[in-house]
Amino acid sequence: MQEPCEVKTESRCLYVKQAVDFTLEQGVFVRAKVHLRERPVPGFPDRTFGIFYGGMVPDIMLGLHRHVVQEEFGKPERTETVGDGSALGLVARDFYPGVTLEYDKLANGNTVLAAMEVFPAPAAGTGGASSKPQPAPKKP
Repeated sequence: MQEPCEVKTESRCLYVKQAVDFTLEQGVFVRAKVHLRERPVPGFPDRTFGIFYGGMVPDIMLGLHRHVVQEEFGKPERTETVGDGSALGLVARDFYPGVTLEYDKLANGNTVLAAMEVFPAPAAGTGGASSKPQPAPKKP
């Protein structure tokens, strides 16, 4: 990203049009989250995200049905249901080492991949996966 952040705070750098939200701790990158088009921008109720032109290996992209994501990416280490699922918006999360996938319920009733959040996975021998990101190692 060569352009300055559209929204910048001490802990966030948002590229709203590109649907990318970076989290920083003391100016150091700790996680990145990409969002489905027209998802509300947290902290800015009058704005929605634009389009993220990308995906994740193997063949994961925003808008896929949850069962398709799990067929491609594998079974998550754990899942979380958010709310009762009756309202539009965030209804579930799947957790993998270094990745959290969020699913929204759309107006047509489909539950689709609506956000992908990546962060450094815990080091081996630290007791398993964690949803709390760890700071990226500093370059020499």
